[in-house]
Amino acid sequence: MTSPYRIILLILIPFCIINAQIDTTDWFPMQTGNYWEYMAWDSPPKYFSQKIVGDTLMPNGMTYKIISEEYFNSYRQDESYMRKDSNIVYKYFDIPQFVKR
Repeated sequence: MTSPYRIILLILIPFCIINAQIDTTDWFPMQTGNYWEYMAWDSPPKYFSQKIVGDTLMPNGMTYKIISEEYFNSYRQDESYMRKDSNIVYKYFDIPQFVKR
């Protein structure tokens, strides 16, 4: 005869496995530590990587992810700032105000 605890355990195990899966509907994950490598089809090809290293509050009052970009062919490093709201990705550009003369 099967104990009731064994039956409950067999029912709960599949639910635990389902909840532990990765969200595959997020096509642009922006968690700190995420890392991507790319190749641009230029002549010669350019290889670079992007890694999310943290977040910061920008002057516009919004929180953006800090993305470190490293270009392998030129050993150049840059930073960019992006945030995601629903399905829209925004990139922060620090453009100075125009000066009236």
